[in-house]
Amino acid sequence: MSEVFTFNACLPPSSLHAPYRIDSTTSSITLGWIPPLDDGGCPVSGYAVFRDQGDEGTPSIEVNSNDDSDVRGIPTLSKLLVTNLPASKEGEFVRFSVRAFNREGQVDSATYAAI
Repeated sequence: MSEVFTFNACLPPSSLHAPYRIDSTTSSITLGWIPPLDDGGCPVSGYAVFRDQGDEGTPSIEVNSNDDSDVRGIPTLSKLLVTNLPASKEGEFVRFSVRAFNREGQVDSATYAAI
């Protein structure tokens, strides 16, 4: 008799839309997002939110703090207050993106540009 092993095969999440602005002030922006349309068969374990330097570049700076456990460890999170906007860029576009994680990998959203 052979043993039977049960396992849950899954893939990284996919189809994550760009974040959107919920509210903003001169020194902060609250971003919202919708969970990935496809979690890959494993639950989403958390998120990371990134911004650019206000230079219309690729969002690569994790907002508020690197490896922010308040974002990465909350799979139900769907909005975040961003307070570390680039200095002296008031009135210019800052681009944002969201990354969703599951145990098999990650997916990056499209980019959202906000003033």
